[in-house]
Amino acid sequence: MPAEAADTRGHHGNVAARRDIRRAEASRVLGLLSSEKLPARAQSWLADGADSESVRALAAAATETADEGVRLALVAEIAYERGLSFATLQAARTFEAEEIMRARSFNINVQSDIYGLSNGYTDEAVRKLREFVGRVLHR
Repeated sequence: MPAEAADTRGHHGNVAARRDIRRAEASRVLGLLSSEKLPARAQSWLADGADSESVRALAAAATETADEGVRLALVAEIAYERGLSFATLQAARTFEAEEIMRARSFNINVQSDIYGLSNGYTDEAVRKLREFVGRVLHR
């Protein structure tokens, strides 16, 4: 079973909508989500049966009128209300890596996805190293 797999059966909205919401949430947690296409994605979630106030608000959040922070907050809320949030950053990374491998198996170009994910690992390693050096030097 994939790391921290959310149960996508027997819930509001079909499996495809729930999987795309989880994908969007993983990307948001990792800082890889561009919010420009979120209203269109939310419209497809609605069409797939994933209806709620939050999904409708995101579908109506045109890029000209709603800022990126609002759209990203709505994604977090949508994921939370469906039980599709990630408990840890590592769980989001694992899910993203699994999605990249799944897409690659269908011969989908995943170069930019791999680049973004690898930068996330590098950024985390650098942050931890800086924290460690800061603790050691300030003793």
